[in-house]
Amino acid sequence: MDAQALYHKIRTEEKREDKPFDYVEFNKRDSHIVMNIVYQTNAYISSDDHHTYRHDTDPEILNEETYDQLKSLLIERGIRFIERVDEFI
Repeated sequence: MDAQALYHKIRTEEKREDKPFDYVEFNKRDSHIVMNIVYQTNAYISSDDHHTYRHDTDPEILNEETYDQLKSLLIERGIRFIERVDEFI
């Protein structure tokens, strides 16, 4: 998936009413980059209707070029994201 398609996917998730979008998380390890969309914790769980909310989106595997392009789009549009770098000793 290219950066524009991923950006549109994120925008779609932002507009959901059943689960509030929180931020995008990038996990970097060596040359691997995994993108996750993170939702506000427990904001969509109610005691009356706890079986009906949809699951989170699947992680996306990105290459460096797509990651850099998507990151620029997110910065430009003011969408919150965090970057985590996993380093193992």
